[in-house]
Amino acid sequence: MTKKIFYLIDEEVVPDVYRKVIEVKKILSSGKVNQVTEAVKIVGISRGAFYKYKDYVFLSSNDQLGNIVTFSMFLDHTKGVLSATLNRLADFGCNVITINQNIPINDVASLTLTVDTKDMSISIEDVIEKVKELNGVCSLQILARE
Repeated sequence: MTKKIFYLIDEEVVPDVYRKVIEVKKILSSGKVNQVTEAVKIVGISRGAFYKYKDYVFLSSNDQLGNIVTFSMFLDHTKGVLSATLNRLADFGCNVITINQNIPINDVASLTLTVDTKDMSISIEDVIEKVKELNGVCSLQILARE
């Protein structure tokens, strides 16, 4: 079997038919219409053109490029530390997906926190540095990045 090769191409040079195939896919996935026939009429391409390219044309965006980050943290077991940490992350555009905090041992709680960083206003390295500056944050490191 031959290895597939994919190309990322600037939208400015993508043929119009490819953009329209993507638009039909968006319309169908949104539920605005249920039939391909309706969606292609809205966009202005033939059903044949849609079916010819639908399995080969995909939209690539920053949403798909490693925006999910899981942090491992140790926080002092002090009122407001977790809240301050979450607020600081939100200030930088991180959107919390999951929080798993363990019972504090010796007044320190271990925590794993997964965030979506696609709307982040600063680099992940700067986020780590700024969060570590908060009172009560003992340690913070990236555990995983997808």
